[in-house]
Amino acid sequence: MGEISKEVLKKIKKEEIKPVSRLSFLLKNSFLWTLFGISIIFGSIGFSIVLFMLERTDISTYLSSVNSPIKLILISIPLLWVFLTVLSLILGYINFRNTQRGYRFEFIKVFLLNILSVILLGSLLHLVGGSLVFNTLFERNIPFYTQVADSRYAVWNRPEEGFLAGKIVRIEKVGESMLVLSLDDDEYTVLYEQARIRPLANIEIGEIIKIRGKLVEENSFEAFDIMPWDGRGRHMQEIQK
Repeated sequence: MGEISKEVLKKIKKEEIKPVSRLSFLLKNSFLWTLFGISIIFGSIGFSIVLFMLERTDISTYLSSVNSPIKLILISIPLLWVFLTVLSLILGYINFRNTQRGYRFEFIKVFLLNILSVILLGSLLHLVGGSLVFNTLFERNIPFYTQVADSRYAVWNRPEEGFLAGKIVRIEKVGESMLVLSLDDDEYTVLYEQARIRPLANIEIGEIIKIRGKLVEENSFEAFDIMPWDGRGRHMQEIQK
């Protein structure tokens, strides 16, 4: 028996090392693959909700009036879900690397595989309406989720910059003015006689709307464009049900 073999046996006896059973190894490997799959699924959900948020924020309207790219990113992109998606990618990579043959693959290949999987699955999930389902589920069951995760609260709560959203609490003059309770619970008299009203924006008490315009006085807002709260995407009518 070679010296190396003797040293190995000596170390095994000294440290009382016990062999790992095949079953334990298989269970560990299965567990890691399961975690990898879960991280990809969560990453895909996160990416689909990012797409959903961007769609219903009506970002094209905001693009026309923002000069700073950094400000645009900070305000309009749902950073919480971007962070959670990236975190899922990192965890997915770590779990994959620890599987039986994962160590053989290069970092860049594994990471690109994760990213591609998340983008494809997330896009598909969004296309079939899954992002709407998950986002609605989170809104209904997680306190303060909407205020924290929904980028519309940052985009459309800036009356001094021409962006106002809120609930219609009173129609003061039909076709001319209404009282809107903003996202900050401030009341604004909105003048909308000359405004463009989008087809799915209902000027009725209790409706939540988004308004582009300008602040003419402290609590008086002149509307140029009135849109439904849930954007102009294809999910809009489903959300309103």
